[in-house]
Amino acid sequence: MRRSLCNTLRIFLALAVALSFLAGTNKPVQAETCTWEGVTSIDWTNPANWTCGVPGSSHDAIIPIGTPYQPTIPATTGVTVNTITINSGATLTILKGSVVNAATWTINGALIANAADSPISLNSQPWPGGGVMNVSSTGSITKLGLEDLFIYAELNNAGSVIFTEHGSGYGGVALIRGGAHTGKFEGEYLFVGNNDEVSGQIFNFNDGSDLRINQVHARGGTVNILGTFSPPENFGTYLFVQPTS
Repeated sequence: MRRSLCNTLRIFLALAVALSFLAGTNKPVQAETCTWEGVTSIDWTNPANWTCGVPGSSHDAIIPIGTPYQPTIPATTGVTVNTITINSGATLTILKGSVVNAATWTINGALIANAADSPISLNSQPWPGGGVMNVSSTGSITKLGLEDLFIYAELNNAGSVIFTEHGSGYGGVALIRGGAHTGKFEGEYLFVGNNDEVSGQIFNFNDGSDLRINQVHARGGTVNILGTFSPPENFGTYLFVQPTS
């Protein structure tokens, strides 16, 4: 009887251990937080500037305010992380020709994309849904240089997107996926939607949004403009629908 009871207890304990192990394996994998310290230089690719080395696809990259140097992603660099958060007052600069991917962008500070003579792409085809980019009321995106800034993520702008610099080949901002906006867009050329990339997107420029743009090119999807639409430089504002159907 005693031997039978001991065997039963052993089986029970074995099952308990196995179940606890299986429960542990079902827990979601948490991304590791990687914080910019900027103690050495502005170079994003220098591991000495980060708490974790250079962040990768399993990291949540955080850019805080008050570091000795603020980060710059060098020209023609490819970066893929899980998330990017730019805190209020902090700045992330991306140089020409780079491709930067994150499933979620939280921009409470400043994102500067300097497309001097080569375009910059944000979230260029790494995820089926394109990811999401949220610009808060304290956040901003500034496109510098003569080339385009392509945003493949769903952009929701409650702050400002500025792109007054442009070249003979346009050099504006292209929104590929949909989003909802209550903030400001100011610049020469805004390209909205592209059926060659992803179709059926909805772009809502809601009440309170401010489009100070000379030319809006609606290339695909549904574009709803419920806010202000006016020229920034008194040259007239134009809405082009491509294709006209």
